[in-house]
Amino acid sequence: MPISLKHFVSIVATLILALSSTAFGQFGGRAGDVVIYAVTAGGSGDFQVVPPITTNSAQNVANFKITNLDSVPFVSSDPFPLKRKVFYMTDTETFQVGTDFENTIGLHRLNIVNVKILQIEGVINTIGQLVGFPNTFIAFPMGLDDGGDLSLEDVTVITWFPKSWPFIQVTDRQGPYPCPAGTSGFQCFFLIPGAVKVPSLMPWSSLSLNYPGAGWPEGIDSKLIDVDPTVGSTVRQVRLRPGKQTPPFRIPGHTHLFVLQGKATISLAGGATFPMRKYDYAFLPENFVVTLADPSP
Repeated sequence: MPISLKHFVSIVATLILALSSTAFGQFGGRAGDVVIYAVTAGGSGDFQVVPPITTNSAQNVANFKITNLDSVPFVSSDPFPLKRKVFYMTDTETFQVGTDFENTIGLHRLNIVNVKILQIEGVINTIGQLVGFPNTFIAFPMGLDDGGDLSLEDVTVITWFPKSWPFIQVTDRQGPYPCPAGTSGFQCFFLIPGAVKVPSLMPWSSLSLNYPGAGWPEGIDSKLIDVDPTVGSTVRQVRLRPGKQTPPFRIPGHTHLFVLQGKATISLAGGATFPMRKYDYAFLPENFVVTLADPSP
């Protein structure tokens, strides 16, 4: 007997979100590892090793910033219940961490740009009894409507989108995104290739293999999660094993770093070294040269 489209959507969503439960409380690192979430925009997300004598311009150093999630105040998202902590916002880009508190029900909303989301805490119910867990990456396309999701616990997500707030607006109708007949919202969403990814099920790739001969030591790895040429964004996770340090490197596009696990240090070329702990954020201007290290023994 052929299954219905809605039944197929339910099966796909069940598999994706059940698999994401394997990542609960874990971002793919072992004890002592550092795992960093990186979103690059405005240029290539390529990691480029540079000579040790390379320095940063005074303007780039002035634009570098580092801060911890706890030090950023919540701001309102009316009419949405989402509480936001904004790390970076311009007319063309926002990087923020948002929380929907337990029992929050999402309003029917329309995504007005492409949106990149990484869930880092909590459990959310999207369709029926299906639930999503931490370390689930979600790419909402522009024009898709969704809503009715229920936060079973306080749900915290990292969100990047190519404009200032808001990236959603309240709606009472199906969005223009081309969905199959009989579907809308999250039903349609789970049919979109690559819309949901579970990084914990993706293999780590050694940067020494990705960039042979460039000087990357073993024990520094990456997962390329998403590349979106329509908005010019690249999303990765980076892992450093205990005691490992990168060579001095730069990324052509400006990059948002967010520590998911462990404690690291970030050293500016020709400048100071800063500690980074869990849920610390750093903004790297374009072509900004840094060295990352995991000081764990």
